[in-house]
Amino acid sequence: MEIKTYQMIFFYIVLPLLGIGLIIFALFRGRSLGQRPVEIALTKLGLNLKSDTLTLLIILGCVLACIGVIFWYRGYETQVADLKIELEQAETRINTIDDVLKSFKVYAMRFHLIFPEIDTIDAREIKVQAYISKQGEPPPQLYDTETLVGFSNDIWVKIDNLNPGDKLCIVAYEGEDKSWQSAEIEIPKAHIQMRRVK
Repeated sequence: MEIKTYQMIFFYIVLPLLGIGLIIFALFRGRSLGQRPVEIALTKLGLNLKSDTLTLLIILGCVLACIGVIFWYRGYETQVADLKIELEQAETRINTIDDVLKSFKVYAMRFHLIFPEIDTIDAREIKVQAYISKQGEPPPQLYDTETLVGFSNDIWVKIDNLNPGDKLCIVAYEGEDKSWQSAEIEIPKAHIQMRRVK
């Protein structure tokens, strides 16, 4: 057992019990103690105390009993300070976890498809498919896409449920004669260069 534990037992338990015991003793012996006068003179402090033994013992018992409460309160303050530090550390950990969770945020993204200049395309006839490899999952899976045709025959593809680190490949078809495929990109990236494959 450490010295600190002995001190805690002494101040938190022994002194209060001693004080309470002294008060009880004084109350039981009240008649005989009440008739014995006590005078304490501390001339250097300018203190001159006159009382009977009963009153003195009760005051001394109260002081001893209160010492334990005072030390307990001081220990409580230390615990509150320690808990405050732990709370600040927990908040820091929560912020770190929050940052990690943000890295797994789900994106809904639009990609602008750029076709080779030598190929003439009819954007209304283009069909687009997206293959996505999720982290830690088997080979690429076909995902739903939404194709948007802009001015000047521009094609934009909207894909939902994308996470940072996902790998994406877009395939475009115009009828059965023409098809294009993008290079594999890692989310998030925007403009995708298409190359003729058929």
